[in-house]
Amino acid sequence: MRRQLEKSENVNIVQYGCIAHILNILSEDLQIPQVGSHIIKIIKYFRNTHLPSAWYKSLGGKKLVMPSTVRWNTIQKSINSYLKNRGTLVQVCQEHRNEIDKSISKLISDENLVNSTENYNEILRPVAIALDRAQRDQSTISVIIEIWHKLELDLSN
Repeated sequence: MRRQLEKSENVNIVQYGCIAHILNILSEDLQIPQVGSHIIKIIKYFRNTHLPSAWYKSLGGKKLVMPSTVRWNTIQKSINSYLKNRGTLVQVCQEHRNEIDKSISKLISDENLVNSTENYNEILRPVAIALDRAQRDQSTISVIIEIWHKLELDLSN
C-alpha cells in the first residue's frame, strides 16, 4: 500500500509524529539552565543521606520526586515536589544547621533559585498538562488539536 501511495501523485497525506514525544522535546527546550540541576542535587541529598532524610520525614515532609529521563514530566513533578516541601526543607536546615551540608543549605536558602524554580514550574506546567492529556487512551486527532491550541494560548500568556 505504501509503495502505491508513493507512486500516486494525487494523494494528500499529512503525517503526524508522536505528540507526546514532541511535547517532551518541547519541555526539554524550555529548561532553565542550572535550576533543574540544583533541585536534583537538593532532592538527591535529602533522599540519599540518612540523617537529613530522617529529619525531613519526622517534620512531615512528603516524598521528593526524582526526575527520570525515561518518564516524561518527571522534571516538572520533581520541581513541584520541591516547591511544595521547601518550607520543611528550610526548617530542617535551620534546626540542623551544623549537620547539613553547607552547599545544600545555601541552595535551599537561595531566593533567586526559588524564584527561578517557580518561574520554571509555571513555564512547564501547561506543557506537562498537555503531555498528560496527549498520552491518554482517548486522545484522538481532534483532541490533540484542542491540546495544541490550549498550549499555544497558555504559553503566549
